[in-house]
Amino acid sequence: MRLNARDFSPEWSGAMRYMEEAVSEAARLFSGGTSVCYASKGGARPFSEHDGSFEDLSRISVTYEVEEWYPKPASQFQDLEVFRSKFFGKVLVIDDEIMITERDETHYHEMLAHVPLAYTPDAAHRPNREGLRVLIIGGGDGGTLTQVLQHNDVTHVTIIELDPAVVAASREHFPHLAAAYDDPRVTLRHENGAKWIAEYAGREYFDDSELDVAFDGVLGVGDERVRATRRPVMNRGIGGGRGRGRDRDPSDADADAAPPLLGPAFDVMLVDSTDFGVAKPLFTRSFYENAHRILAPDTGILCFNVESPSWAETTVTTVTQFLSTIFRHAYPYQLHMPTYSSGHYSFLLASDGVHPYRQAIDWTRFRGKGFAESLQYYSPEIHVGAFALPNRIGGSSRIRLEDLHGSLGRSTL
Repeated sequence: MRLNARDFSPEWSGAMRYMEEAVSEAARLFSGGTSVCYASKGGARPFSEHDGSFEDLSRISVTYEVEEWYPKPASQFQDLEVFRSKFFGKVLVIDDEIMITERDETHYHEMLAHVPLAYTPDAAHRPNREGLRVLIIGGGDGGTLTQVLQHNDVTHVTIIELDPAVVAASREHFPHLAAAYDDPRVTLRHENGAKWIAEYAGREYFDDSELDVAFDGVLGVGDERVRATRRPVMNRGIGGGRGRGRDRDPSDADADAAPPLLGPAFDVMLVDSTDFGVAKPLFTRSFYENAHRILAPDTGILCFNVESPSWAETTVTTVTQFLSTIFRHAYPYQLHMPTYSSGHYSFLLASDGVHPYRQAIDWTRFRGKGFAESLQYYSPEIHVGAFALPNRIGGSSRIRLEDLHGSLGRSTL
């Protein structure tokens, strides 16, 4: 409510007037009236309730003040909308969920891109390699791609975005992000990401998520990522499918019999997708096993968006445990994302050889790339703190203080 008791005089008459207006305001709200949330110098408001608005009803009711609606982008895969808010700038919405806003997209994209790339080895430790190869699944707005390309040792980026309409909408409304597509290091493909990865791994593609109806009793209700951990694997594809996780045998004959990849292994794979709809094929064991297979042995890193550690701790913990059966190391890390539910969000880093705190980072080399000072959110300090999660998150997979001490001691500051 917009009332503040300090705005009324301390006398009895002032208290009565406050009570009357409070009751009146409450009655107006419950009857469908409007309320304004004031914030920010200059008069810009993050949220307000009035005509000409967009409502995000995912877990809480948030209403965005809309200055202008833009023509609806046409997509055969999902529902797209773009509007402009005085406070948040332009906002991209997919299937009624906020994807990015101009005000805080850097929080998300910088943390998804720079955390894994900070661990990648320098040229001296990449024998017979011209540079880093990065794969992005989703991310059609170009935000993650923009951050990845700031690393001058990245020489190849393949981005697999199913929906051409997302790229087109970004070119029109977020040209500062979509400009990344014009970089000669980038190859863009409009394909099913899960299918593309399976074929790159030399395996037959099988959409495990199509079995959801048959296995609803096993999967249960709830978050798609948690349901994915319960989904049976009906087809390992060509050459078996056993990974190198903690419960896997690296000498397994099926792994040895796997066919060669269709191209070089990737150093980093980033999944920047929605949590629903057309992204469901990405939440399967076969997808993560194929991702594991196409990454460079030991040094390869997978990162993807998970959920809110505050409001979906079961999802974060369950997905972490699930990825730990495929990769030797799987750890969530957090960030502040104001326009996502709860404002507390997380990614997950998975790798066979890279442990977030035991792996030394050459921060001198990172800063030497020339863009660190221009970043809006990410920094070495944020990086280190991001893996330190609240006590109730992570369970046995929590990062330990002694790991941090060893990492800082070996890192070049």
